[in-house]
This record gives sequence, structure tokens and C-alpha cells, in this order.
Amino acid sequence: MLITDGNLLHEVTPLSKGYRTTLVYFLSDNFGLPREKSLYNDELLNFKHELLHQPLFFSKKKIPFTDSEWQVLRQLSNEVEYEEVTLSNTGDTHKTLVGRVAYDQFENYTPKIINHEIASEVFQILLSEKMRKFYRGIVGSDQWAIPRCQFTILKNGGFISEHLDTDTNPHYFASIVLHFSSEYSGGKYIYMNYLRNEEVELHTEENSMVIALSSRFPHYVQPVSSGERRALTCFLTFPYFHGFNES
Repeated sequence: MLITDGNLLHEVTPLSKGYRTTLVYFLSDNFGLPREKSLYNDELLNFKHELLHQPLFFSKKKIPFTDSEWQVLRQLSNEVEYEEVTLSNTGDTHKTLVGRVAYDQFENYTPKIINHEIASEVFQILLSEKMRKFYRGIVGSDQWAIPRCQFTILKNGGFISEHLDTDTNPHYFASIVLHFSSEYSGGKYIYMNYLRNEEVELHTEENSMVIALSSRFPHYVQPVSSGERRALTCFLTFPYFHGFNES
């Protein structure tokens, strides 16, 4: 069976009729999909259904990065220029340091490379053929783009308040987060599982990856109480733009 949002198809495992109906109504209410088409179309969704209501966690051994690639990304997180963000462009309150690699908060969400040297090294690793194959096995397609990519650091007292990624850019459909540190307390990643109607805590660790395949789910990061939580976040979209803005 397949699920479609009009742009992307992904194979999913067979669903029971009751669960399928629940999922279809959820998609209709939260993604605007027509219930009539979804309920009676066997080629329904191209996301694996579990990805629609919970992020995926990948430990270091399950990610095809080499140790040297992890080291390069971690080093780049030290070289990028950071700014303190306490209020997002959508009005959310945060306390975080952000090092922008690519940014899309411009007219028509046309992205711009903020740091060409660092962006070149980051994307060389993130968008290598082996990584595209890895993403393709999860997302189900390689027809996507990364208009926004940024390093973040949460120090003592740092947090990210509850938000939806799509409030920043409605084109987002997924996010990829790489975690570089584990020597910190607090800073837990919490997301809302709609189908279970409860908040869920996702444990992360050093040299790990979290892929969230939907950008429409509320999530937040609790305050860090000690140490430093360091990560790299990339947002995926369907290719709605034609190249990066160079102006």
C-alpha cells in the first residue's frame, strides 16, 4: 500500500483496515489530504506509516559515515560563526546558538548559502552517493533538496521551545539531525505522537542521527542543565526552488 501527499510516493507495510482508517483521517485532518481518495485508493501513501508519527533514531554503526567524516563535521561545528537566537522569525522563544550554513528565510523561501567554504564541506559529506542511497532507503525518493542547514549549540539553560518546522517554511517535509555530543544533562528531545496522543522522549547519543518524517509534528528540546548539546540540522523539501540565491 502507498500513501501520497501529491508529490512523493513511498512503499509502506500493509495496514489493518481499522488502523488504515485512523491514519487516513489523521492525514486528512493534519495534511489536508482528501479522505475520499485516501480511503479507497490502495496506492495510498509513500511514507512508511511509522514515520508519520515517530522520528527514527540511528546509532553510529547504522550510519555510513566514516570516523573521519564525523571528525570533519564536528570540526566544522567549531569553525562556523554562531549567533544567539532567543526569538525565531515565527515568534517562538528559544535560547540557542545557531551557526547557519544555508538559510531560506527570504522572499519565496529561496535559500542562500551563508558560508560557502563550510557549506561545500558539509554537503560533500551529507550528499555523497552513499548517503543519498541511505536517505533513499528511508525517505523512498531522492527527489528532494536542502534549503536550510545549520549547526546548533545548547549550553547550560539553553532550550528550543515547542514548534512546528513548517511554521518556518511550509515546504519542509522532513528533517535530519546529527548529534555530536553526549556529555550533557537535560536537553531531551520531545515530540508529539498524534496516533498515540502522547508526548514521547527520544534519546540521542554522540555520533547519532535522528530523521523525522514529518515536519508538521510539534517538538521541542528541554533545557540543558549541564554540558553542551551540539548538533547539525538539515531540513528537506521537494525541489520548489531553482538553485541558491547568490545575491
